[in-house]
Amino acid sequence: MEADLIVGAFGVNSTGWKIFEGLDIGYKKPKTTSAFITELELDHETVSGNFGSSIHIILIPEPKNIKFAGLIPKGRYVSLCILGKDIDQQTVKGLLNTPIVRELLPDSVMSDKFCKCFPKLSLTTAKGGFADRMVVIGDAGSTRLFKDGIGASYIMGKAAATTAVLHGVGKEHFSAHYLPVYNRTKIDNIYGRFVFGTTNAYKNIAPLTESMVNVVKKEQKKRNEAFPRLSSMLWDTFTGNETYKNIFLRGTNIMMHVKLVLEFLKALARRTK
Repeated sequence: MEADLIVGAFGVNSTGWKIFEGLDIGYKKPKTTSAFITELELDHETVSGNFGSSIHIILIPEPKNIKFAGLIPKGRYVSLCILGKDIDQQTVKGLLNTPIVRELLPDSVMSDKFCKCFPKLSLTTAKGGFADRMVVIGDAGSTRLFKDGIGASYIMGKAAATTAVLHGVGKEHFSAHYLPVYNRTKIDNIYGRFVFGTTNAYKNIAPLTESMVNVVKKEQKKRNEAFPRLSSMLWDTFTGNETYKNIFLRGTNIMMHVKLVLEFLKALARRTK
C-alpha cells in the first residue's frame, strides 16, 4: 500500500516502534523505564478515614529508585502509582512495607486478584520522529517526563495535523512546523530532570526534607495572606498542571530559598542538641 502520509500513533508499551525502526528512516524509540500501577479495592470507610478526598504523595528515601509514589482515593478504591527507575516487584514490596504506607493501607492489601501492571515510561524523546510523508505522535515520539501521555499526544497530534493540512507532508514541512513543538517538550523535560533531581535531594537528606515540610506547613497556615509558592511548585510537579520550565522559574524566588535555608539551619540545630 502506498499512502500520502503515515502516522505512527502508538506508545512505548506497544510494538509499533519496531515497524518504524525497521523502515531505515532514522527513527529510534525513546529510552524507557518501568513504573507500577494498581487499583486497590478497600471499602468506603477505610478510604474515607485514611485518605479523605486528598491525593497522598509519598516522598521517602527508601527504596532509592523511587522518584515518588501517589495514592489516589476513588470511592472504595485507591490507585497506587509508583514512578522512578526500573520499578519491579521488590520495589513495590519495599514501598508497601514502609511505616508511612502501612499507616494508610491495611496489611496484606496487595493481592493477585487486583489489576496491576508495570508499564514502560518514556525518559527521552525519540530520534527521527518524522520523515517524508511520515510522522510519529504519542509517547513513542515526544511526551512529558513522568506526566500525562494523553495531553502530550494531543499537543503533538495537533501540531502534526496542522503541518500536514496547512503546509505539507514533506520532511521539510515537519521540520519547519512540527519540530519546534517537538523540541519544546524535549527542552521542558530538561527542566523536568532538574526539578526531579532537586526533589530527590530534598527527600534523601533528612534536614532538607524537614525544612521543605516546615515551609509548606507555614504556607498552608498563611495561604490567605501570601502566595504558597513552594506548595504550588510541589503540586504542579506531581500533578502535571504546569510546565517544568515554569515550575523551575517559580523556584528562583529568593525569599522562598531564604525560608528553606532558615528551616534547614533549625533542623540541623535540633539534630546537634
